[in-house]
Amino acid sequence: MPLHLASVNGYVEIARELLQLDPLACLVHDEDGRTPLHLATMKGRINIVIELVKARPEVAEHRLSHGQTALHLGVRHNRLETLKVLVEMVGDGDLVNAQDDEGNTILHLAASNKQIETVKYLLQRSEVDVNTVNRNGFSALDIVEHFPKDFKVIELRELLVDAGALRAIRFDASTTHQAVVDNTNEENSTVVVDLTSVAPPSTNTPPVNAFPPESFSGDIRKRKEDKHEEWIEKKCHSLMVML
Repeated sequence: MPLHLASVNGYVEIARELLQLDPLACLVHDEDGRTPLHLATMKGRINIVIELVKARPEVAEHRLSHGQTALHLGVRHNRLETLKVLVEMVGDGDLVNAQDDEGNTILHLAASNKQIETVKYLLQRSEVDVNTVNRNGFSALDIVEHFPKDFKVIELRELLVDAGALRAIRFDASTTHQAVVDNTNEENSTVVVDLTSVAPPSTNTPPVNAFPPESFSGDIRKRKEDKHEEWIEKKCHSLMVML
């Protein structure tokens, strides 16, 4: 596949000529399901990426077998500059927040790989949702919190928290709403329960005094009396022996 080869090797002029002959060539998959854009992104061929997206913008939506977009590959292969070009050219919040088959967004991947500069860049983008939850019920902050503490982890945590990131169990935990993560469906949706519809506990309920049952109290009293009589009897017996 000529365009795939040109994309891998960064042959910009050849790629441009091939796209002029057949713009649809950039949508063709190789035997591994990869388009020329996937390959160019993995290799960090920025100029090729620009030509491919210009020719057919929808190529950025094509996914690999595990649901990964070219943006996911840009993070996985630590191609920050290539990722920036893709995000700028695509300008689509849905694609920037796209989840792979594990429910991971590019922010999840950047956090899990401790890519501080990538996380910084993504958090500057208004279209990035910092609180998307993957299929394991983890937000990006949850992933970072599970790491052993080191300087990178501390910095990542500060970046995410400053950007409004939350632990998944604390989503919308305000006085009016609480979000409950539902990972049982394919949409990985978040169900929000309105707490204003739940009546608060009554403050007029009289206090409950806990007393043991009468029979139980009687048994305890009888045992105490029996032990007292037994003690007196032993003392008397001891005195008689001494006399």
